[in-house]
Amino acid sequence: MNGEELLGKIAVITDSNTCLPPDILKKYRIEIVPIVLIFGDEILRDGVDISVQGFYARLRTADPLPKTSSPGPTDFLQIFKKVMADGAEGAVVITLSSKLSMSYNTALLAAADMPDFPVRVVDSHLATIAQGFVALAAAKAAASGAGLEAVAKAARERIPDIGFAVMLDTLEYLHKGGRVPAIAALVGSAIRLNPVLGNRPDGTVGIIAPSIGEKSAIQRILNEVERKTEGRHLARLAVMHADALERAEILREKVETRFQCDEIYLVELTPVMGAHAGPGVVGLAYHVEDPSPSDAGEE
Repeated sequence: MNGEELLGKIAVITDSNTCLPPDILKKYRIEIVPIVLIFGDEILRDGVDISVQGFYARLRTADPLPKTSSPGPTDFLQIFKKVMADGAEGAVVITLSSKLSMSYNTALLAAADMPDFPVRVVDSHLATIAQGFVALAAAKAAASGAGLEAVAKAARERIPDIGFAVMLDTLEYLHKGGRVPAIAALVGSAIRLNPVLGNRPDGTVGIIAPSIGEKSAIQRILNEVERKTEGRHLARLAVMHADALERAEILREKVETRFQCDEIYLVELTPVMGAHAGPGVVGLAYHVEDPSPSDAGEE
């Protein structure tokens, strides 16, 4: 089945924070609106004007640190008009958590300017590829021929079944960004503090555990994902990293021996996370599904 057949009548749109592999984006015709990256006076579109690899190369020597900005209404309008011209009868937009970005509100503003093209905007309450898993659920519903409301419902219903946990390599970037006091960053560096962060139901991100050392932090991540997915069918896992491929590959080996999962991805975190948390971040995102009644009845 080719990409044109998979598009269906409803387009699925998300922002570049989503981290989904390019082949998945292409297969399900998921449209991407780029996040804006600001290096001093230079404004760059994530994935268009600068690659993920290029971003992390610049981040390591950047002073001051880059800033990020959500797409503007015009950016969303351009995509709405594109998919409408391609034959879509409506669109569902999956955004980064509204507690972390203005993308949700911006998409709503843009949708209001398209009275003849129905758009539903879904706040994922998530970030990283966890947000991408919500978009993927919507895209699969659209590919099956679902209508506008059913595609939006498919996305919303999946949100409680998706989450993530990541380990910070350093507090330096949070300190430079004004999110951690200097003394905390200094102490954290001295004792090799590697905080583990995860998503919360309200759409915020918080500390799961203040781990000492990388090995402890990795174990905390594995334990957290196991706790959240125990007794459920694990549809997909993603090993995420911010310019830390070797560390991510080690984590993937641990995941493959510990979890039974239909799909495992290895992806690089987009600049939105990197700009605030710095390079060296690794983590996991998960998506659990309950078996359908027909599956449960099978031998």
